[in-house]
Amino acid sequence: MSQVREQQIWLLNVLESLAAVLVVVGAIAWGWYRTLLVAFILTVLPYAMWRTIRNLEQEHDPSRHPD
Repeated sequence: MSQVREQQIWLLNVLESLAAVLVVVGAIAWGWYRTLLVAFILTVLPYAMWRTIRNLEQEHDPSRHPD
């Protein structure tokens, strides 16, 4: 795997861990309503990043665009 791809995977894993911590802390500090809102945002952002990365990889994949 390329170094950039490994860094992207690492970043997504870090974001996932931070989201889990924020959900627990938020549930204790703010109550469930705001916590669920923050959890939703932190779930959507990494997913959107993953979709963008995947789409860019498919656009530049030579096997998908034979000449």
